[in-house]
Amino acid sequence: MSNLFFCFSLQTLSQFVSLAGASLKPSLATLIPALLEAAGELESVGLSYLSAQFGGHAQAQDIIDSARASATKSHYTTQTVTKVGTYVVKCEVDR
Repeated sequence: MSNLFFCFSLQTLSQFVSLAGASLKPSLATLIPALLEAAGELESVGLSYLSAQFGGHAQAQDIIDSARASATKSHYTTQTVTKVGTYVVKCEVDR
């Protein structure tokens, strides 16, 4: 799957989650594992390579880890998991 299609699909899914709201509750058991699987594909190959190359250098590793965290936080998958997470909490409270 191309990165452009993958990104567009996740952006569309993120918008759908925002619009669907609490009506997603019955689908959470399917949606959450799919989002977590997609999140596993987020990391840049370049950052992974740099992390492996500079694993023994603490200062460089801190910079690389910061870049990895920043990239992950701003991605549609992470944002969508956060949105879906609010419905998981609400489901548990409603019980």
